[in-house]
Amino acid sequence: MLPIFLLILFSITLNGQRYSEEEMKKQALFVEANKLKLLSKYDEAIAIYDRLLKEDPLNATIHHDLARIYMAKEDFDKAKDHGSKAVRYEPGEKWYLMTYGEICEWAQDYKDAAESFGKLAHLTGDIRLYKRCADNLALAGDLKAAIAAYTELEERFGKVPDMILSKVDIWISLGEDGNAEKELKELINSQPEDVFLRLELADFYAARGYGKKALKAYKEVLEREPSNEFVLLAIRKLEEGEDGQSETKRISALIADERISLDHKITVLIPLLNRLTQSGDVSITSELLLWTGMLVHDYPGEAKSHAIRGDVLALSERTDEAIEAYKRTLSLDKSVYVVWEQLMFLLLEERQFANLNAIAEEALDYYPNQAGPYYFLGMSALSEGNITAARRMADEAHFVGGPGGTLSGPTTVLRSRIMEAEGDTEKAWDIIRNYIEESEVKDPSVYEFAGDLLLKKGLKSQADSMWKRAIEMGGNRDRLTQKIQST
Repeated sequence: MLPIFLLILFSITLNGQRYSEEEMKKQALFVEANKLKLLSKYDEAIAIYDRLLKEDPLNATIHHDLARIYMAKEDFDKAKDHGSKAVRYEPGEKWYLMTYGEICEWAQDYKDAAESFGKLAHLTGDIRLYKRCADNLALAGDLKAAIAAYTELEERFGKVPDMILSKVDIWISLGEDGNAEKELKELINSQPEDVFLRLELADFYAARGYGKKALKAYKEVLEREPSNEFVLLAIRKLEEGEDGQSETKRISALIADERISLDHKITVLIPLLNRLTQSGDVSITSELLLWTGMLVHDYPGEAKSHAIRGDVLALSERTDEAIEAYKRTLSLDKSVYVVWEQLMFLLLEERQFANLNAIAEEALDYYPNQAGPYYFLGMSALSEGNITAARRMADEAHFVGGPGGTLSGPTTVLRSRIMEAEGDTEKAWDIIRNYIEESEVKDPSVYEFAGDLLLKKGLKSQADSMWKRAIEMGGNRDRLTQKIQST
């Protein structure tokens, strides 16, 4: 195979035509600039191209190459300048039109992008370019022109669903619901077996507030897909809206509906659970207990039902029942680590150290790369007075979890407790104080134990401040308030 430079030298003598030495030098420079461009040595390539442009300022190829380089350098102003010149000097060159359209699109100059893609679409007949032209017209805010472009596209290629749906979105933006509805109905008539298109029409009605039309359209979808949970939920919502049912009745009916999957039911309950967690809205506690109880009854073999039941019980301070719910969860599915950790925290809170030790050892078998099992084994060892084992587990938890891990706070408390157990309160305080000063404290146990140590040092007012910060972070309000109120 001949080297590229020799190929160029060969080509310039074709048809009996010979080129001057000056022209051959220009060709060599162009080859060198192109090679530098391919090697991403853009500044060196630009220097050569600029030199060539001084002698041949109307060379579209050079302007195009410079446009590609400046586009790679994200200098869109210069890219657009050279790209426009390439298109101007060789208006029928398809590659130049594509490049210029892409530059304008990236520079968010959607009007010029639409013009470039439109010209290219007419030259090539490529449906994708017609759509790209229409999309850019819409982005430019010229919605009527975008509608016209989509209409031309439809006349050329027939009813293409993606294109028609884009056109529907524009009609909606223009506030012309009648035209949007007409487009959707005509599309459905052209492809009557496509359930997705019928669902699009139903969603359109629902979103625009046409309740009766939406209900009818959803029921037509349900006739074709009787087990479509999304449609079942949409119909229920519309029917209950008309009946004026309360949120409680709506959710109760949904939880009781055997056609709705467990995953959907849990999805409905999670926002309520978050509300209980974040705002302490106890008004919904009884309903959540009822609904999660129904899930456990209806799905006794599903770990998810017991897990969400455990979450609600824990937040309701029914700790013993929550522990049993989490144990049942793990008996069905041991693959979700957060359940293990939640169970271990509850066992620690209740000071059930024997159970904690057993669960932590089992968790360690499944999750040796999690800091939690080491931390809880350390707390269990410390409760038995086994300082050596507690220190070893604390070191492992710190090593596995890292200094910024989610359990770095509790692990620091464990290390501090070990020093306190050895009778070195000052060293215990130094560990906690340094952590508070150097880290972003995320766990209330850090402030709670800091308060305990300050009280031991006889600094009650400072201890109270620490306990109050622990309450603000979500620590046990009753226990911490009792500490603050003690003399």
